[in-house]
Amino acid sequence: LSAIALMVLLIVPTFNDSTNIPKYSVLFFAAALGASVLSIPKFGLLEKKNWKTWAPPVLFLSIMLIIALITDLKYTAFFGNYGRNNGWFQYLGLTALFLLTAFSFNFVTLIKLYNLLAALGVIVAFYGFLQYQGIDFLDYADTGLPVIATLGNSNFASSFMGFAAIALLWKITDIKSIALKDVLAITLVGQTYVIYISQSSQGLFILLIGGLT
Repeated sequence: LSAIALMVLLIVPTFNDSTNIPKYSVLFFAAALGASVLSIPKFGLLEKKNWKTWAPPVLFLSIMLIIALITDLKYTAFFGNYGRNNGWFQYLGLTALFLLTAFSFNFVTLIKLYNLLAALGVIVAFYGFLQYQGIDFLDYADTGLPVIATLGNSNFASSFMGFAAIALLWKITDIKSIALKDVLAITLVGQTYVIYISQSSQGLFILLIGGLT
């Protein structure tokens, strides 16, 4: 949960790549810790009964690795493009966190995740709204896009706010207080507006599909 929060919020304006380098540093550090935890026998990662959990991501990584090895663009295949480091190593780290989540999360932890996503969405949306108004106290990137928040890209910001808005929508349906429901509903409307002004429709589609399901 701490790794998720840091990967969303952490930026270092003094870095040449102020968003990706800090976020992926957190990802790989957390993935290394996660892999070491997964090696503990009690998690049962390698037990035959759990093969349906680890087989799909391992197959996916294996196919990606083969493609990366045979392509002429090996650097891009393994590390990704500048500003979008979505190469094989990123998916290796994400797979480690996925497996750690699959074998350690329970209902209580899931509730914490929903609450965290809802809170992070509000923070990102508020910062994005300030950027839209021309107020950027960090002033870490000049992309020409109206809303990039702490994600460095309008598509990333919009998509994350869409996912986070689903968690906020769940929170509205889960709590009992009518007054708090009203506050969160207004917050959700505001967050949806920030997704709209980001000029990226990904978040709106994510919120629509997630809300309907």
